[in-house]
Amino acid sequence: MVPGRTIWLDPRVPFVDTIIHELLHVRHPSWTEAEVIAETKVRMKQMTWKEKAKLLRDVCGAAKIEGVDDGDD
Repeated sequence: MVPGRTIWLDPRVPFVDTIIHELLHVRHPSWTEAEVIAETKVRMKQMTWKEKAKLLRDVCGAAKIEGVDDGDD
């Protein structure tokens, strides 16, 4: 993770897609948005549901979730 960078999650978009998409940006900073989107689709098709669940657990286990404890809705 790059210090000082924030990834905002849209609850209308599946989180696993967003996580993979953002990790691809970090790993391949020179790629265009179209390249990242295309690779995200490829990886989502290749991953099993268990791999997707593990990724979610690994990433969200350390996630800071704003609005949960501070009364924001």
